[in-house]
Amino acid sequence: MGIQGKMLSFCSVLALVGCGGAADQGMNDLVGWWQDAAASTCLCPAKAPECAASDCALTGVRNLNADGSYQQGVVMMSAQRQTATIIDMFHGHYAPTGDMVRFTPDDGNPFVVTVSRSGERLTVDNLVQMRASNWLAAAIESATTSTARSR
Repeated sequence: MGIQGKMLSFCSVLALVGCGGAADQGMNDLVGWWQDAAASTCLCPAKAPECAASDCALTGVRNLNADGSYQQGVVMMSAQRQTATIIDMFHGHYAPTGDMVRFTPDDGNPFVVTVSRSGERLTVDNLVQMRASNWLAAAIESATTSTARSR
């Protein structure tokens, strides 16, 4: 992966750190995969099958788990192909408190971010995110599981 991918991944770490927003949002409302509402163009040529699709897009994603752990990163995706390739993925733990969330990356320093949520949309520092589609969540889960097995 080139420098562009690393820079985008670092920016995504800061941008993909939302929570439920209002204090009345329960932890279960946060659980699941989220993606940036606005995607970027793919980093092609790459060895990802999505590069061959006309709708190839690069997007930030985040998975908040009920146990307080999270994964977040960047994927190339294609809705036509219903596939996603992980460019980079980070792991850690999160703790929501009201409209704030403290993130503790496994390999970095903890940080706190203010967010707001309205329905299935999450706003994190002016970045709007939405629930990931079922096919995207499944594709990322599959890629994450394959990557873990190959280590």
